[in-house]
Amino acid sequence: MHPCWTQVLTLLQVILVDDKSTDLHLQAAFIDNHLGLLPKVKIIHNPKRVGLVVSRMNGFRMAKAPIVIFLDAHTEVNAGWLEPTLAELARDPNQILQPFVDGIDTMTLEYNAPSVYHKGAFSWDLRWVLFMVVQTRFK
Repeated sequence: MHPCWTQVLTLLQVILVDDKSTDLHLQAAFIDNHLGLLPKVKIIHNPKRVGLVVSRMNGFRMAKAPIVIFLDAHTEVNAGWLEPTLAELARDPNQILQPFVDGIDTMTLEYNAPSVYHKGAFSWDLRWVLFMVVQTRFK
């Protein structure tokens, strides 16, 4: 298990939703026998493949904590990711946060610092659009 997950395990619970994966290493028995041994991990097995949104909602319904964070299977958090996230939510608990996705060089696997920051929002016709954020905020 990645060391950054130890921060997550200090929370109330971790909910893993299995969307009826067909990958051998993600079959229900494997998940239950490995991740099911962790005391704060609750595993939900969808009876059939229902997709990302329904799977997230199934997990959300099981959540007992006042703050819910969704991490997809391809997500890897970095050291110190949780504290600023919780601090931002404490500043304004009615917001929805979306993480910044680091650019990673495909040849060297080094992080690439972004040259432009964006903030996302829904337009009136419900399209997700990005707006450039003033750089001085991040200096």
